[in-house]
Amino acid sequence: MSLESREAALPIIRPVQIEQLHLDQVPPAPSQVDLPTPEQTQAVDQVFAEQRDERQTIVDAINLAAAGMLVHDIVKDTLPNRRKRTRTKTPS
Repeated sequence: MSLESREAALPIIRPVQIEQLHLDQVPPAPSQVDLPTPEQTQAVDQVFAEQRDERQTIVDAINLAAAGMLVHDIVKDTLPNRRKRTRTKTPS
């Protein structure tokens, strides 16, 4: 591959033009915001309370599964190995 063919394959890179924002271009913020009514506040509180309950239910289920696995490992480690013993009859 010659140098000329490599140069032809490279993309042309141009400097990026960045627009400068001026303060007169930014829209002004509203001067006064209406406060929520007590009904709106109560509705928002209820929505977030319900989401918290759903999340807590999921966390409780995961914790229950983890506890079950932990108890299984503890019992398996503490109890002696019980192998099936085959009794051999002694000739009488």
